[in-house]
Amino acid sequence: MKRILKINVINYLVILLIFSSLFFGCSLGNKEKVIMEKTLTFENNNWDFPHQTVNFIEEIPETNAPCKIVLELNHDLNIEPTTLPITVTITSPDGSETSRRASFNFLENVNDSITSCVAFKEKYFNTEGRYKFGLYRKYSKYDLYGVKSITVKVIKQPTDKEKSKLNQN
Repeated sequence: MKRILKINVINYLVILLIFSSLFFGCSLGNKEKVIMEKTLTFENNNWDFPHQTVNFIEEIPETNAPCKIVLELNHDLNIEPTTLPITVTITSPDGSETSRRASFNFLENVNDSITSCVAFKEKYFNTEGRYKFGLYRKYSKYDLYGVKSITVKVIKQPTDKEKSKLNQN
């Protein structure tokens, strides 16, 4: 009986070890590389109308891979609008601009105080330098109470070569 119990415990531990290594290997392999993250905190939890456009100017390295631009909004759970459209304009060091419309949907995660949205699925930074990220909230001419902060993240996506390496492992 003791021998059978030992074998079952050993089998259990081996299986647990295999699943643990698979889980941690997959989660480490898929870790995103954030190359820029900047947060602006609003006074009195109010994104007021005079500041409906906020700007972040950051040094971005040249990337040979596409990047995803993600916005995160930290807000009160009872924020008034159900959606919040944002126009994101990225100005490169040479002055050229790229704009996209993104939208926060507060109905998707009603129990979470951080809502995120993807502004650009694929954005290349072909030139190293200072980039300006302009965020224009397209919500009425009134103050927007309940917004604590907004964060912009530039996340480098794996290249095809890096993806194939991950798939081989």
